[in-house]
Amino acid sequence: MRPLLLSGFLMLLTGGISVAVDITTAAGQSYENAEVRGIEGGSVILSHTGGVVRVPLTELSDELRSNLGIEPTVGIAKVDLEAKIGSLKQAFSDLDKAYANKLSEIEENAKSQGRLEDLIGIQKELEDLKKNAPLDTPANGELLKVRGIYQQELKNRKAQAFTSLKEAVSVYQATLKKIQEAFTRSGEIEKAVEVKKEIEEIGSKVRLPELSLVTFGLVAPSTPQPPSPAPLPVGAGANAGQPLCRIVIVGTSPDAGDAIHETFEMIRQTDRTDLVRIGRTIRTNIGAIASDGSLVYWREGSTAPEVIPGDHVQCEQNFGLPLVGLRRDGTLSFTSEVEPAIAAKLKQETSISQISATSGALGLVSSSDHVAHVIGRSDHPTAQAIAKLENISELDFSGLAFAHLLLRDGTIIISVNGETHQMTGFSDFVRLPCYGIGERASGELVSLNTVPQAELDSTGPNPRRCFQGAGYYAAIDRNQGFHLFNSKGELRNSIESDIEEALTGAVDFTLLFEPDGPVWIAALIPSQLVSRSGLWELSELIADRQKR
Repeated sequence: MRPLLLSGFLMLLTGGISVAVDITTAAGQSYENAEVRGIEGGSVILSHTGGVVRVPLTELSDELRSNLGIEPTVGIAKVDLEAKIGSLKQAFSDLDKAYANKLSEIEENAKSQGRLEDLIGIQKELEDLKKNAPLDTPANGELLKVRGIYQQELKNRKAQAFTSLKEAVSVYQATLKKIQEAFTRSGEIEKAVEVKKEIEEIGSKVRLPELSLVTFGLVAPSTPQPPSPAPLPVGAGANAGQPLCRIVIVGTSPDAGDAIHETFEMIRQTDRTDLVRIGRTIRTNIGAIASDGSLVYWREGSTAPEVIPGDHVQCEQNFGLPLVGLRRDGTLSFTSEVEPAIAAKLKQETSISQISATSGALGLVSSSDHVAHVIGRSDHPTAQAIAKLENISELDFSGLAFAHLLLRDGTIIISVNGETHQMTGFSDFVRLPCYGIGERASGELVSLNTVPQAELDSTGPNPRRCFQGAGYYAAIDRNQGFHLFNSKGELRNSIESDIEEALTGAVDFTLLFEPDGPVWIAALIPSQLVSRSGLWELSELIADRQKR
């Protein structure tokens, strides 16, 4: 709020006619012949039969204010807004206090039962909660369960608070609009302009829930923390620091698990416990990167996974393509089921920074000259259009017909069947976490197509992983909470909640789907936090993780 407006309206008597009336405040205090003598510091100074009293403005309803002759001012409106914000903020403080108390309770349980590792994890959680640091300590057993409850309640309260905040700001703006009009009618144009600026300024602060809640002080921004030694085994080389994981697969519908694919069974039998990344693949082929950097590929029709040595950082596969791996040095590797012409082209690439597979084509971004090209179906209009662009940082596809490209200046280009356009109103981006989603330097996620912005806001800034496809949006947030949204509305809320609980703590994931078929989620869970690899029933997986 600007000092001019506050000083001009809070310290003086209101412009209305002061009248003496009998009142009862919201706090239950009654005063006979109450009359306004002044307004100061968010309170009304009233004279009454028994003397003089200071009453908080928030204890006077709109009707009482009208009866007392108190007309709306910018300062009074600001007091009302701050009171509402204070009550919303208290809800988060109460939740953190309740979570801290629950952590203290399970801390005592762990201590009395001699569970040292659990005790260390719980104490770290308490410390991170007090510092507002990310709650990303690997968790199992009681800690995993209570953290999941806390994070779900936090998500609910943030959504409720943002709705209430928007309503409070709307009331504030409506009041200021009337004041602006009054100033305009009386010829006080400078004051009218200043009020107009305040209306616009506060409106600009209420757009994205997570950032809005921070801006208005309802929640504190997360405190960056230096990485601490993880209690779980981790990878080396290009994958240094990544927890060693198993692949866990769950269906997104009650009958998804009925179709047991041979690749799922192969994953269960091989039970790799040293995986650090998982690739985007089509149907039920699954590719992953092990802690030593090698590619591991479970393919339909094979009897054992194919392993390709190398210091890999990314892998992808789609129709008509092998699993392609990107090495740290910018070269590519690929699995055995590949056409000779495609293999020859892949071998020629030497300075690639990113790969993106779709519909029988592989998009490549060059780290040397910042251009992109497509291998396989290079005659497609989208492939030809992409080849003409410059200063490309990242790209992603939704089928070869649709592509989003991030340029080095932070703008977004969309290509639809060869027609390219710069997306107006979209700038200052630093990353494309997945097709249709952009990430700004602040960590804020922005929807570029059909994913509701509210779903991205609930994920929060700086997610570890995002994916959308087959009508689904899923993400791992920076605290390793799992988020799932189905735009088709086919999932029951209970299934969504169960999936989010079952996959809490995942470090990477991908969606596996077939045309008009079921959809699975293949996630990497730290090996010590789950007993086996492969396909799980949700209830079975939740029970297994709670035990550990």
